[in-house]
Amino acid sequence: MSDYPHEWWNVRVVGSSPVILNVQGKGPTVKKHPVFLSSALFISPVSVLRDVYCHKTQHTDRICQNETVQNHPAVNCRNTGDRSLRHLSIPLTLALFCTGILPISAQDNSENRSVTRVEECHITLAAERQLASGQSGIISVVHVREGDRVKKGQLLAELDAAVPEASLAIAVKQAQNDVNVRFARASARVASAEYRAAVDANKRRAGAFPPIQMQKMQLEEERSILEMEVSKHEFAVNKLRRNEAAALVASYRIVAPMNGLISRVFKSSGEAVQVGESVIQCQSTDKVHVEAHVNIKLLPLVTKGRHVKVIPTTPHPAIDPDAAAFDGTVFFVGVFADLSTDTVRVLVEVDNQNGLLLAGTDAVLEIMPISVVAQSTATQSISNQRD
Repeated sequence: MSDYPHEWWNVRVVGSSPVILNVQGKGPTVKKHPVFLSSALFISPVSVLRDVYCHKTQHTDRICQNETVQNHPAVNCRNTGDRSLRHLSIPLTLALFCTGILPISAQDNSENRSVTRVEECHITLAAERQLASGQSGIISVVHVREGDRVKKGQLLAELDAAVPEASLAIAVKQAQNDVNVRFARASARVASAEYRAAVDANKRRAGAFPPIQMQKMQLEEERSILEMEVSKHEFAVNKLRRNEAAALVASYRIVAPMNGLISRVFKSSGEAVQVGESVIQCQSTDKVHVEAHVNIKLLPLVTKGRHVKVIPTTPHPAIDPDAAAFDGTVFFVGVFADLSTDTVRVLVEVDNQNGLLLAGTDAVLEIMPISVVAQSTATQSISNQRD
């Protein structure tokens, strides 16, 4: 270490006071520069600068960093240091806090500094359905088999629906028949015209149509109008009956309620089935739920919406060991505690599009420190703004 045009100040903590080790040297005058800090700066909430790199008016021959160097005749280790440097340390520390260069260690506590692990969590499917028949009858065809991937709304199986399909065809024809409506509308026009002609005739010549005949004409007009309304009502009812017949036919069919995997087929073509009897089992693997029983003391860390890590204890062979953690979100926190274990049931939802998380296996839940979550959220927000 030779001829540095500066002076090295090594600051150490002795009790509550910093010990500044000043190395005296000789050299040309150098202009002062801003203060530079080394990496690990803080030891306590009000931390002491460990290494302060100051450009002074003299250069240094040696650096006082240990007891051997301190005993060197050219080294002057003193307990006070330069007054300007001591006065500079506190405002400099506050400035670094405000600019975010240094962490505010006074706010760190045990829950923020470490990752909390919850063992013996159980992975379950987010959705699993036993698809049952809506009618009693004979299964005519099953369109899927175990292991098939299906889409929401896809037809899976059908029962023999010859009778309800015939009823539907009749209902469709009736719903399309508007003859009565058109006839009633035409009758109403004729009756109205006949009554108005009689009224005009009586205006031209009094008594052309006696009062009783005028009342009959008026009643006929009103009757034709009412008949037109009845025919419209019947036409609307026929449409509803058509919809009813269509719904009945649909109840003889089994469709997929979601995207998923066919895991079981309980019935085959030609077998009888009763109302409510299971025919097919469909499972959704796009998302899984992780059930954890969290200690009551940790509830502040597992609020709804909190992001956590899920690590399967029996990982899928295709999982990279270096990337075995999956991101999850807490969506349910129980309101009843198990006093025998002092735990509360918590559910976490995890995206499983690649199907690497296996239902029925166990996992470990890692609750990240609040500071890490906040930093991750801020980074994601900045990334979204840039995009």
